[in-house]
Parts: sequence; C-alpha cells; structure tokens
Amino acid sequence: MTAHRTRPPSPPGARRLTSLAPCLSLLLLAPGLGWADAPPPAAGPPIETSLLPTLLAGDDPALATVRAAPETFRAQVLLSEVKRGPKGKPTLVRHGWRVDAEYTYPASAMKLLAGVAALQRARTLGKAHRWFSVDTPLAFHPVFEGERLDTVDPSNRNGRHITLRQLVRRMAIVSSNYAFNRLYDFAGQTAVNQIAWDAGLRDTLVLHRLSRLMPLAEHRRHPAIELRGPRKTVTLPAHTDGVDRLNPTTLKGIEAGVAERIDRKRVEGPKSFVEKNRMSTVDLQNMLVFLLRPDVDLGLPGFKGLHRSDRALLKKAMLQRPGQSKNPVLPESRYDPNRFKPSRPGLLRVLPNEGFDLYNKAGKAYGFRIENAYVVEHATKRAFFLTVVIYVNANGVLNDGAYEYDEIADPFIHAVAERAARHLWRGRSSGRPR
Repeated sequence: MTAHRTRPPSPPGARRLTSLAPCLSLLLLAPGLGWADAPPPAAGPPIETSLLPTLLAGDDPALATVRAAPETFRAQVLLSEVKRGPKGKPTLVRHGWRVDAEYTYPASAMKLLAGVAALQRARTLGKAHRWFSVDTPLAFHPVFEGERLDTVDPSNRNGRHITLRQLVRRMAIVSSNYAFNRLYDFAGQTAVNQIAWDAGLRDTLVLHRLSRLMPLAEHRRHPAIELRGPRKTVTLPAHTDGVDRLNPTTLKGIEAGVAERIDRKRVEGPKSFVEKNRMSTVDLQNMLVFLLRPDVDLGLPGFKGLHRSDRALLKKAMLQRPGQSKNPVLPESRYDPNRFKPSRPGLLRVLPNEGFDLYNKAGKAYGFRIENAYVVEHATKRAFFLTVVIYVNANGVLNDGAYEYDEIADPFIHAVAERAARHLWRGRSSGRPR
C-alpha cells in the first residue's frame, strides 16, 4: 500500500522530506523552520524568568549540583500556577528556568498523545459500530517477523482481553511501553502527530514506537486489528502511514554523549536524535493543561474532539498510583510509585499526609528524566503545573544503562517540587486559586 503523507502546518523546528531513505547529510533544512540558535516563541501566557533562579538557590546539594552546570544537565523547569484572571476565568502565571534552551528527549512523557489519538479514533469507530467501546476486546495481527496474533492481556482481570481501557491505564499508571505501542498502532503515526499539531502542540514530533529498534520506515507500518464485538468482528486493515518530518540536524542539542552501545559494542561519536521523538517543555505542559484543565485558555485549540468520558479515563489513570489500581492489579512491591511519580517525594516533604492530588506522566530514557505534573492541594484547592527536564550521563555513553537517575536526576526533581510547593502553597503566592 502506498504510504499516506499528510502536510499539516509545519511545526517550528520541523523539516519536510521528499523521502525517508536518503542519507541525512544530504537533507536540507526548510527555510525559516530551524531553531538552532534559539527556541521558538513559547505559546500561551508569557514566561517570567526571575522567580525560579531565586527559588532554586541555596546550598541544597540536589539543586546546587545541577545549578552549577545547567547546560551539561540540560536542566529545564516550567512552573505555572493556576489563578483566576480579572474576569474570573482561570489563567496561568508562568515561571521558567532555561525552558527549551536545547533539545531534550521526551521519553515516556509524550505517551499521553497516543492515548488521546487512540480514544478519538475509537470514538469515530463507535459511530459506525455502535457496539464498539473502550472495553471491546481487540486482536492485533502480526506485522513484523516473529510476531503472532496478539489477543491476551494477562493483567486484565475482566476476561484477560486486550482493550483500549486497559491499554490506556497501563500506559498512564506504570508507563507500559507495550501499551503505548498498541495505542500507537491503533491510532496510527499520522493521527498521533496530527492531533498534537491541531491542538497547537507544534513543537512535537512522534516518529517511532518505544523499545522497538527498527528503521523509521517500519514505524510507519501498522497491523490489522480485530474489533471483537459480541455478535460480529470487524477487522481494521493493516496500513502504512506516517509523517514526512525529521528533526533538523542544526537543532541545538540534537546530539548527546560521546559514544553509544549498539548490539553490545561501543560505537564512538555522539548519538544523534534527528530520527527520535521530540516534544518541547512548553508543549509537554500545554498537553497537560489541555487534558486536565481545558477551562484554562492558552490561546490554543487544545484537544477539541476529546469526549468528556475519555478525558475522565485519562485523568483517573494519571492520578492513580500503581497500588490504587484495581484493574490491572499493580502491587507497589513491584511498581515503586515514586518511579512513576518522581515529584511525589518532594511534595510529601511539604504535606506528609499526602494532602494533594498528583496527576502526571513521567519519562526516563537515554539519560533524560522528565516529570510532567499537575498538583492540587486538598485544603486550599491551590493548583500548579510543574514540568522538569534533566539529562544525566556522566560517562557520556548512551545505551549502557549507566545513568545517574537515582543520584542526581530524581533528587533534583524532588527538590524542585518541594520548593515549588512551599512557595505556592506556603509562601508569597497571592491571588485566588482555581
């Protein structure tokens, strides 16, 4: 089947390609689309830059280590408090430190996009097949060598079926790569990107599944999928589709490290992220605003087609810790909640009784660690969004598993979350919460 290529408005930093096959050195950056020297203008409210350097100052080693070499750690923080504006409408007051100063790999933090895209496709399919829902059993046909018909989800206590509900929950609660990949398969690469760009997330590019190393062209192939209804089965045909974009080679920070482990061998030279997913820090946070606070006007379209019940499904999964899930069962003896909610330890230093709701989607890969969170204090209903990005790779070798997540990245996120909560909940913050 011929690959279908969409051409939506070009997001900043993107390039058009006539083919995915030619050598990257021969590709030309489309005029006016690169942001090698400076990131593109941030969408939404202006970002104030004086607060965070003061807030993150002091002798706390978790902060001081990163603050001493922020470029090395690619450290970025975006803190946004939700307040009522002059006309009573909720708005954001944003504070940033090094926001989008360089490329950072979004890892699992961007998985929510596949959930949104899959749920929107399901809503469309439900109009044609009224029996179809997020709880309809699914079967994924093989598309790559060595695969078999995939019909069973052992974690689903309701019949062990693969369903969109279970995939969304596993993706959001314990960041399952399998679940993300199946949601990506269900929606299609084109739709995942199109939904992001249509919402106003124009510094976003989704090119591949996760934990599946294969040429980019293979990530454009999607399997046939059976919708197994109570009285009939409908098969969605296998198809090939995708976007004709790559990250520009001139993008600041598009290479990382000094070497990479590939097939157990060390390959000298920095790793290029030209063919990797991208989602800017501002886009990551805007995505959360679209999902969790659609009443906040960012001056962007947002996820207009997302049904309220689908939003509720995502929101509940983003709130729950593994041990709070009844289906699937995710015991915290196996799934450490702080791994999936890295801002939680810092928030607990402020409210030890866990008097807050924490909605988030974190990420961790290639030395990049991301927390993307929305936090609401129970007592006052004061709420804020917090997006933190950091890169830790002291030896400069990627894919060797030797990253300082526990030693540097997570303590930094803990400390930033604590400082943010103390300032906004217990400090100088003013204005009515919403």
